[in-house]
Amino acid sequence: MRKALLLIFPLLFAHAATAQMVKVKGDLRIGDTTQVHVLKTKRGDIFIGRLLGLDNEKIRFLLLKKDTVFWPNALVEKVASKKAELLPPSLVTQRIFASPTAFILKKGIREYHNTQLWFNQFDKGYSKNFQAGIGFMPAITRNLVWGNAKYGIEVSENARAAFIGGAGGGIDLPRYSDNAQMLGFAIGLGVLTVGSKYNFINASVGRYVLRYEGAENDRGLNGWVSSVGGSFKAKRKSDRYFFELVYLTSSVVNFPVNIGGLGYTYEGDKRNTDFAIRVLAINPDNKRFLMFGITSRRMN
Repeated sequence: MRKALLLIFPLLFAHAATAQMVKVKGDLRIGDTTQVHVLKTKRGDIFIGRLLGLDNEKIRFLLLKKDTVFWPNALVEKVASKKAELLPPSLVTQRIFASPTAFILKKGIREYHNTQLWFNQFDKGYSKNFQAGIGFMPAITRNLVWGNAKYGIEVSENARAAFIGGAGGGIDLPRYSDNAQMLGFAIGLGVLTVGSKYNFINASVGRYVLRYEGAENDRGLNGWVSSVGGSFKAKRKSDRYFFELVYLTSSVVNFPVNIGGLGYTYEGDKRNTDFAIRVLAINPDNKRFLMFGITSRRMN
């Protein structure tokens, strides 16, 4: 009997020690649907979802894709809580680079978006289907302010559609001295996004109206704008590669403007940065312009 006990006690001790190997970090509350949890295995894998249960032998974990997995405690390094709004890919889904998507900011989440210092946009989510914001362009080429709103719905499990409307105005600075021109504009866009927040294809089409009023003359123009693009998860799970093509027509000039670009997004805890190489093509003169774009977005 003594030999049997001597064999059993180490096994019991090893079993208890295994249960203690899982580190639970942060204010982690099982069953709290407002929390998102991060599970890290000893092999280095990272899973994002929600901890459903924990016992002496295994962890029950719900992934973002709604699959439930069971991990032996001996293979798990730690489980930590994290605010859902700080997790990828929340920061990279509102737009590809210039083209908006059909994804909506979560209720109460605010996002500040800046492109090369001159384009500034503030957006806030008001419900699961609606967000709105304001923007401004400082006095570099044109001094503009605007407001915009986006309403989106789920068409299916992997597809979303949205309508975006915006309007604003300002001063055309190149003519600011003697013949300054006031301008106003409005735009409406329909957007379809197919795929997950990590990997998706995006398409949009819309109509814009632009009106100038000044001392010399009044004039207006309108046209169509369309785009296609996509976003794909990079090796670092929170980052992505993206591409987009934008096609712009005008009622004043008889040629379209094409803009194509490729880029990479690096995402941190609260901020992500897009790096893009873009080519602007103006058809009549066969001119090509190479541009480099940098966008920074912060969510709070």
